[in-house]
Amino acid sequence: MIILVAAACQQGGSSGGGDGGGGGGGGSGSPEDAAKAYFRAAFAGNADGIRAALCKAQAAQADAIASAFGSMAGAVPGVEVALDFSGLTYTVSDATDTSATVTVGGELGVTVGGASQKTPLSGIPPLQVIVEDGAWKLCPSDAG
Repeated sequence: MIILVAAACQQGGSSGGGDGGGGGGGGSGSPEDAAKAYFRAAFAGNADGIRAALCKAQAAQADAIASAFGSMAGAVPGVEVALDFSGLTYTVSDATDTSATVTVGGELGVTVGGASQKTPLSGIPPLQVIVEDGAWKLCPSDAG
């Protein structure tokens, strides 16, 4: 699962952590909120939410990211997968009025078929976020 998160970071130029929930959308008020919104939408397989969390230059990747995360959630038919983002941390650096870097760490809680474990989150590249249309959006430095 962590490999899939890292791959989505590379593919969409973004990733981050959510605080649970399955919605997601743009309009984030802080760099941390942008990362959380992306994760909530990605793990829910919500392409519209992913698109809203990404900068315009990366929005076309939303369907592929949603498909990848959706495939993971349904990998074992009849087995419920639940994720707990409450153990994730978000560290903002290099912040200006229009850009920042968010590093996501901590532990991701994963429950599969009733068995739970916490997995340290590692291998996620720092996330580039920018202000676009008045909201923080995830965007790799070469796309914005």
